[in-house]
Amino acid sequence: MSYSRYLVDIVQLFKVQLMGWPTEIPFVNPSQLGTIDRVRRIADGLRNGQIYWVQLQPDEVADVDAEVQRRRNSGTLSKPRKPHNDAGKKRRRNDS
Repeated sequence: MSYSRYLVDIVQLFKVQLMGWPTEIPFVNPSQLGTIDRVRRIADGLRNGQIYWVQLQPDEVADVDAEVQRRRNSGTLSKPRKPHNDAGKKRRRNDS
């Protein structure tokens, strides 16, 4: 999952949001959480339904779009990576 571009790559694109994430645990890649207790707490929350996905309402989608635009204008939103220059091209395979 895209943690650094979560707002654009997940929330804005799919119009869903992750709810119930503990406030004392930073929203980062699980490999960066530091302790196994934090990772277990997130995993347990996802398993038992304390952390869950919700579909955004149209007014919430408009709020997210406005927030993304505001961040783009201020320069705080990280830019997407440039695609490979051979993206979409067929590649030769070695038949062995």
